[in-house]
Amino acid sequence: MTARRHLALAVFFAVGLPAGSLVQGSGLLAFRMYAASPGCRISVAAWDRGGAGWQLSPTALAARAGGELGNTLSGTDRWKHVMAPRYLADHIGDLTRLACSAAPGAARVRVEVDRRAAADAPVITASATRSCP
Repeated sequence: MTARRHLALAVFFAVGLPAGSLVQGSGLLAFRMYAASPGCRISVAAWDRGGAGWQLSPTALAARAGGELGNTLSGTDRWKHVMAPRYLADHIGDLTRLACSAAPGAARVRVEVDRRAAADAPVITASATRSCP
């Protein structure tokens, strides 16, 4: 490879990709891992056919999910630093399916994902309800 090609690749990976990530809105590749402290909090509620409700810990979902998703979900019953809280909110439908499997006897579940960009930032809430089989 030529020196010019090396320089072009370096500029692309060091400047282009992070800048594109910021423009796109996620900022995931923008070297801001410690510049901000995005966080999320998840609450899960379930109801049986008779209407009796109970709270479910997000850690119960984490045990069902396993892997990296399980690590991300565990402890989110309180505010927790999460690298991509928007990803959880974008996939809230998947979380409701997971909640149905983690709540035996539930006829319906509701998942709420609260996220914020920093400790003093406004809270953005996404919620979804699903009927369980």
